[in-house]
Amino acid sequence: MAAINLFSVREAFQISQSEFDQQWPTVTNVWTSYSEGSPINGNPWKVYACRLEKRLKSSTRCDDVAPEKRRKTTIRQPNLCHAKIRVTTLVSSGMVRIEPYKNSTDHTHTIEESDALKVSQAIRKAVIPEAAKSYHPPQIASVVRELVQEKLGEGSGAEFLRRKHVSNIQQSIRGPLNTHLIGEGVLEKDIRGAIKYLVDEGYRVEEFSLAESKKCGFTFAKPEQLEKLTKFGWLTLIDSTQHQ
Repeated sequence: MAAINLFSVREAFQISQSEFDQQWPTVTNVWTSYSEGSPINGNPWKVYACRLEKRLKSSTRCDDVAPEKRRKTTIRQPNLCHAKIRVTTLVSSGMVRIEPYKNSTDHTHTIEESDALKVSQAIRKAVIPEAAKSYHPPQIASVVRELVQEKLGEGSGAEFLRRKHVSNIQQSIRGPLNTHLIGEGVLEKDIRGAIKYLVDEGYRVEEFSLAESKKCGFTFAKPEQLEKLTKFGWLTLIDSTQHQ
């Protein structure tokens, strides 16, 4: 199926809902929600404006923040483009109608400028599973650029994916990814839960206490790791985590 041009909409056309759902994530960095109203003949509609219109004013810098602690930011100029489209869902036919909104002009810039401004949902979706892995952002960005270009071809905007984009996505998903690591509010229950988890996973767990320092803890290792420790005891690597 040939790619549908949802970047430059110069005249009205219709596509199926499935085609729209497939193509729209590739241009979410181009269009941003502008307005919506009551359904026309039962068909919901929404108007999107080019992001480079930037109709909302940028926030101002706080004067009470020390210069060395201020984030380095740039303010994007508004009113660089006035392109707008209206997207109407034709409920009865399962089609979507895309058309210029009123007397909207076409974009005054290239799609590459939009790609450089923001990553699309399609690229973000490709980043998320890679961002969950223990790789550094530059490595993830390189892998995703290749994956997206292979899937969507040239002009996908993947070449504009940067380490900063990946780092921001990692930050946004860090909470959901680490939810299963949050333990009990009571230390004793947290320790018991950790020990049970390790035992269920096949680890051998030994608790210990140091009377002279009134400290206690537990050690754990897989049986095969203990075999190596017994055989090569002269080289032992031990890691520990202290719970305050």
